[in-house]
Amino acid sequence: VCDAFANDTAIPDAPWIARFVLRRVRPGSVILIHMPERGCREWNLEAMRLTLEGLTRRGLEVVTFSELEARSR
Repeated sequence: VCDAFANDTAIPDAPWIARFVLRRVRPGSVILIHMPERGCREWNLEAMRLTLEGLTRRGLEVVTFSELEARSR
C-alpha cells in the first residue's frame, strides 16, 4: 500500500506532484508515481526526477520492492 500518492494521472503538473509527494514521504514510505508513456502522463517523468532529487537531498535511499524484501530476510 502506498502512502505518498499525488493523483498523478489527473494532475499534469510535475512540480506540484513532486512537492505533494515530498511533503508526505517519511522513512519507509511507499511512493506511487505512474510510469509516463509517450502521449500519456508524460509529465510524470519530470515528477519522478524532481521527487528523486528531493529524496536524495533529504538523505533518503530509494529501493525497489525486491530490494526491500531481500533486506527484510
